Amino acid sequence: MMTAFLQYAFRRFSGNFSDWHEQAETHQQESGLLSRAVEHVVDETSRRLRVIPGYRRRLQGPVADTFLYIDNLVERMPGSFLCSRMAFSSDPRVKAFFVSPRHMQEVFSESRDVRALFDAHPQAKECCALVCMRMEERQKFGVSLVGDAVYREVMQTTVSFMQHQVYSPGVSEEDARRALKCCIFNSILKTIRQQLADARACEMERKKQLVMLRNQLREAVRQGATVEQQSGLEKQMEALACSTGNANPLPQTLEDQLVFILAVLRNPAGYVSAGFQRLRLTHMGVKVNPESKEPAYELDIAKILVTSREPRVAALVRFPRSELLPKPEFQLHTGSLFPV
Repeated sequence: MMTAFLQYAFRRFSGNFSDWHEQAETHQQESGLLSRAVEHVVDETSRRLRVIPGYRRRLQGPVADTFLYIDNLVERMPGSFLCSRMAFSSDPRVKAFFVSPRHMQEVFSESRDVRALFDAHPQAKECCALVCMRMEERQKFGVSLVGDAVYREVMQTTVSFMQHQVYSPGVSEEDARRALKCCIFNSILKTIRQQLADARACEMERKKQLVMLRNQLREAVRQGATVEQQSGLEKQMEALACSTGNANPLPQTLEDQLVFILAVLRNPAGYVSAGFQRLRLTHMGVKVNPESKEPAYELDIAKILVTSREPRVAALVRFPRSELLPKPEFQLHTGSLFPV
């Protein structure tokens, strides 16, 4: 239900989230949508925040900022292209991404999300989804055309793609982009929730260690320990008592939690970001300069960076239902680049 709301919000305000907060102040409908978005954030991070006076007002602007950032990021991604057996022979971009037509079919056929989408939409002839890969560049010697002259044993850079995964499929490119936006939004909230849980666990461990040290000190006094031994335990207790998790500086109080959530929502790029790059490749996958006269094609890609994960290359592609391989041949899996 809430995913449907997020999809509606991204559809309703696509490209106009910068005005969402201002519109909410004068339009009841927009105010209701923004309030629902705020409550979704609270439900997914820390419901106890509702005891803080004015929590909704304080969250409205940062929530709108996060929607705007995600909307802009996903809309900047290059348009989709068809990945099919026929396209493998005619579109060099498809051949660049996949080793063979069979490999391409396997990538989509192994996706539980793709199959679920086709099952839910029996009339859909194709799906659109984000394909993420690891891009590898290697240096090797080869033949190169410089001007009108052919040179041998020239150092070249070859580009290949591997570890393919499929995310956020939709029955159209618009649906796929919107599903991806919802996935990113919810994954940011999951990251916040996990870090708040880490903070609570850290504080519980700190208190547990304090109790242990107090017990050790009482026992040391009872057994007549030296002043130096008692002083050592007291210093450990003092350092631990003054510490609020310096090794893991996360929020402890409810106000601290709200401030932490506000900081994340004001800077969603700290969690997920994307850079866009245009490669010029030969049909052998060799990177060439724009001024080179060698026959080459252009490949637009997005480099997605999620906190604590290896950067991945991504592209929006379309895949026909008719090219799904039989289900029993595969161990189906669900992608998790943006954990939700």
